[in-house]
Amino acid sequence: MCGRYQVMTEDGTLRDVFPSEAMEVLTVQGVQEMRWGFTVPGVKRLLINARSESAGGKLTFQGLMRTQRCLIPADGFYEWDTQKQPHTYRERQGHKMYFAGLYRQEEDGNLHFVILTRAANPLIAAVHPRMPCLLGSEEYRDLWLHSDALAPMLLGMDHDAVEEST
Repeated sequence: MCGRYQVMTEDGTLRDVFPSEAMEVLTVQGVQEMRWGFTVPGVKRLLINARSESAGGKLTFQGLMRTQRCLIPADGFYEWDTQKQPHTYRERQGHKMYFAGLYRQEEDGNLHFVILTRAANPLIAAVHPRMPCLLGSEEYRDLWLHSDALAPMLLGMDHDAVEEST
């Protein structure tokens, strides 16, 4: 997933969210404000995504998959094609999307999150090889937050309720 997603504001307009911005994220403890992106020593750019297939084994995410999972509410996300043209994706029924994520407290004292990604479904693969891990049903979102044993199995599930919007 590329570095931008959309949320609906209180006045009903879509707003782009960029890395380092503070957003409301859902955790077992409830809604919390967090910044998008982890800092990595010696790296200038923020780490904004993590591959779901390998995050559990990476030092940066060690233990987070077990204890610090979150859901990032969104109303759309972008992927850029090889000509650097953005493509926007939303839920087919106009529902809110929920990205699977991980979070941690950083040295600045704030909570920060990353979005977990997976291999793209056929619609998105035509544009980009990766996409966010989407948890479409309330049951899956609840399991992601509360079931340490079942949460990892939810990450590779197909989510075909996404469409490209113009």
